[in-house]
Amino acid sequence: MTIDVTDRRAVVASRSSRECPACRRPKKAGFAFCRGCRDSLPRELAVDLYLAIGRGYEEGVRKAFEHLTREPQSQPGGTS
Repeated sequence: MTIDVTDRRAVVASRSSRECPACRRPKKAGFAFCRGCRDSLPRELAVDLYLAIGRGYEEGVRKAFEHLTREPQSQPGGTS
């Protein structure tokens, strides 16, 4: 699943998906990204994923997605 990070409704709806939008690996519903992607984020980006919807969450997802999908990127989970 890919998401349009500029569309607030798509960002919020992606939480219920079971596929990580950054790496396409499985993820738990209720989270923006899989654990590997979340763990690879710098702390200043990761904390915004826990903000309330409408209070910074959407912008946090956008920034995290951009960070995770920019080149070059090492693979989440420690492999490259």
